[in-house]
Amino acid sequence: MAKLPVMMLTGERNPATVMEAMTGGASDYMVKSFNLDTLLERLSRLVKSSAMVWGQPLVATAPTSGTWEL
Repeated sequence: MAKLPVMMLTGERNPATVMEAMTGGASDYMVKSFNLDTLLERLSRLVKSSAMVWGQPLVATAPTSGTWEL
């Protein structure tokens, strides 16, 4: 089964919590408040790496109902 990427966005800065999230399966972890450009770059990287894992081409469609589909 393919791994679904999970990015943790939280105000929790405790290093033990970060380690717990990452060892628990999170793909990335960002602490609020974060820079929007950094968030978009890291999300893009997760989506691209997931597309490679799933072996499917990355094709984005425009949102039709307020959500993005890949």
